[in-house]
Amino acid sequence: MKKLNLFLIALILVVFNLSASPKNSTNSIDNPPVAPTKTLQMEIVSFLGTEYPFSLENNEAIEVLFTLNSNHEIIIISTNSQNKILEDFIKGKLNYKKVHHNTKRDGKLFLLPLKISK
Repeated sequence: MKKLNLFLIALILVVFNLSASPKNSTNSIDNPPVAPTKTLQMEIVSFLGTEYPFSLENNEAIEVLFTLNSNHEIIIISTNSQNKILEDFIKGKLNYKKVHHNTKRDGKLFLLPLKISK
């Protein structure tokens, strides 16, 4: 009887765990990030500008993973930069900036490669 109770509790935990997992995860293999259109890319680069309040020792090539919300605002998800100052600068310049790009569905992931020269 004790083993049956333990088995039922384990079964209930497994069922609840499976039912709580998201069905449409944005990081799933079915929804890989795509490159932004040229117009969206140019608009993002214009937000960054050409003047930086810091100096770089080397040229930096980073990738920015972002999405657009329902208000057409950029939401930065992550960057692969090892330079914390550069990462904070990019997030500060781009997060919640409104763009003129229409996506067919909210939550679409974009991967933007950036090259920042010293």
